Parts: sequence; structure tokens; C-alpha cells
Amino acid sequence: RTSGDIVSVDSSAQTFTITHGSKEHWTFKTDNSTKVKGLGKDINLTDLKPGDNVRVSYTETPSDKTAARIDVLHGKKSHA
Repeated sequence: RTSGDIVSVDSSAQTFTITHGSKEHWTFKTDNSTKVKGLGKDINLTDLKPGDNVRVSYTETPSDKTAARIDVLHGKKSHA
């Protein structure tokens, strides 16, 4: 599990990138089982915006990280 700010979302590739630490960026894949929550309700990957602060639960393989759950902790815009 990690947290950071959304840098970008690629809805066609079903990926998103967050800042991790001061300079590092981590990119996560998503799949049909990835849950996205914004202020306690279900939202979509496309609802995530750059600057949103998120907590990500994920599984990692040698080649990539796949998000199991994304929780928006606070956002640039309301997700309510």
C-alpha cells in the first residue's frame, strides 16, 4: 500500500501515475476488479484528476504494479 498525488491518468491504457516520495513516479495498471472510491462512494478511473491525493492498495510483479483499490483522500475537485 502506498499513497501520493495523481500525476496523470490514461483511461485508454487503464493506467495512472502518482508521485511517490519527492521525485519518484509510480505507474499502476488497473483491471476490471480495481475498486475506485471517492469520499466513500464508487467512482471511475476517469474521475481521478491530477493533484488528487490517493491511497493505493496494489499487487506487484517483477514487471508491473496493479492497483486493487484506489481511495481518494482529498481531491482538487469534489467527488461527492
